[in-house]
Amino acid sequence: MQVFRISDDESIPRSFPMIYRYKFACLLPLACLLLAGCSSPERDMLIGQWQIEKAGKIFNRLANDQSESADKNNVDNDAGQMLLVFHASGKLQTVTQMGAIDREKTGSWELLEYNRAAQTSQIRCVLSGQTTEHPVEWLANGNLKMVPPNMAGTLTKLEFCRVE
Repeated sequence: MQVFRISDDESIPRSFPMIYRYKFACLLPLACLLLAGCSSPERDMLIGQWQIEKAGKIFNRLANDQSESADKNNVDNDAGQMLLVFHASGKLQTVTQMGAIDREKTGSWELLEYNRAAQTSQIRCVLSGQTTEHPVEWLANGNLKMVPPNMAGTLTKLEFCRVE
């Protein structure tokens, strides 16, 4: 095996071939990137699909907000859904299907803080160019309660359950 030398510097051992130096120089930044990309258990709690719990109340509220010509007693509570999808990559998807509303929005999210004692988190979401911060309450039954990022203007906290 031939040993290549960059310089006459005696601080670099002669027995350490250049190819190994090159491999080390390439693998070190990669290892740093992988370690930096590891998520925390607190962040992992939010990753996944979350569906609105007790959607009927929201549908009734939307029906009451519609024009007087709408038939408010004819609200199909099973006809709609709201789904929040938090991806590990930081991507956020919201799907809303309620009556005439049928929207899907895509953006990003990040965990700002987690308070274990209070069982709350703070997240930042970017949807349609709008950046909002949302407190998340973790409920004893494993559900979460928050203002959905796609309804940030309403300030209405809704309960979501994890979709398996």
